[in-house]
Amino acid sequence: MQALNSVPVIKTIEPASCFENLQFISKNPDQTIDYYETIISSGDTSNRNYWYLGLGYLLQGRELDAQATWFIPFEDAIDTDLPTLTSDLAAILDRSAAEEFAADNLDNAWLISQHLQEIDATHLNNLCRFILLEIRLDRFTLDILVEWEVTEIVATSDTGEVDLELLAELLRSLLIFPSVATSEFMQACLCSYFSNSTDLIDELSNEILNLAHRIGGNSFLVDIFEYCRSLQPDNFHILIILCRIYSDLGQHHKAIDVGLSIDCLCHNTLERIRANYPLINTYLTAGNWREAYAVFQHYQILIEKLITEQHENLDLTTNLRIIVCNVFLPYIDDRPDYHRRLQNQIAKIYVAHNQAHLKNYDAKPASLAK
Repeated sequence: MQALNSVPVIKTIEPASCFENLQFISKNPDQTIDYYETIISSGDTSNRNYWYLGLGYLLQGRELDAQATWFIPFEDAIDTDLPTLTSDLAAILDRSAAEEFAADNLDNAWLISQHLQEIDATHLNNLCRFILLEIRLDRFTLDILVEWEVTEIVATSDTGEVDLELLAELLRSLLIFPSVATSEFMQACLCSYFSNSTDLIDELSNEILNLAHRIGGNSFLVDIFEYCRSLQPDNFHILIILCRIYSDLGQHHKAIDVGLSIDCLCHNTLERIRANYPLINTYLTAGNWREAYAVFQHYQILIEKLITEQHENLDLTTNLRIIVCNVFLPYIDDRPDYHRRLQNQIAKIYVAHNQAHLKNYDAKPASLAK
């Protein structure tokens, strides 16, 4: 027993590469600090050693030590080297904050982003992440957009260095914070980075519509929508939703103007049915039954045409729209037998394509079907 107690404890030595691995540093700040303090004491005073040592201090909660450590390489640097030093340090902190953010370590991500913002206040990716963190941690105030001059930074940032997924996530998150500053920031982002991105603008449009249904439409949401429309005036999806939002807000004349402008953008029967649906709904909501009936007559012809056409590979969203496309026809045209027959034929199209989607779903491996 005594012999066993005399055996020395062997301490695991981590390879040097671990101490530049940001995940390792995040989980092992104490070991990181020991490692970098040792190699700096031995004479290896390269800048990166100070960057990682400071990060270890920061994750340990020693913020003043972190700042003092990061400042050491700057003390003897000449003016022309300062931008490079700042950029190198910012790159490491940005990657670290991004990894903490992705791992949902929000407090660590917020702490690193805060210090990066102090080091480089124009770092757009960090600003986007920091604002998202403020929102998720329930600390966000609209003053941030003004105080940090984020709209001006968007206009001057290098587009090639911007994380567009991160920026898009921020735009979606800001929709629940209506203000002039929010509107200006979102418009600057859309103009600078997403003016040609139909997918992002369509996705943002869906978010606005869902939000309008939950909390009601407002002038802020309409302003964002109209700006999206100004960037992509022929975007079919934007116009459809804008017509619906104007109608929900009771601005029937605007809804009708938008609805009437959609028809020329349609390329097939399905699109024409989709374009006429919100227009008829607007006329009915506005109490304009005469105009509703005029559009309805054309709409009815389109539905009959839809039934006779062959449709291949309809996506799920389009298929769902088909099953409800004649929902208000019985209110306009009192022919129950005719409309029941029409609905049955529409249902056949829906069921056929729905079964095809179910077969494709069942054919996928379990890991992909989830």
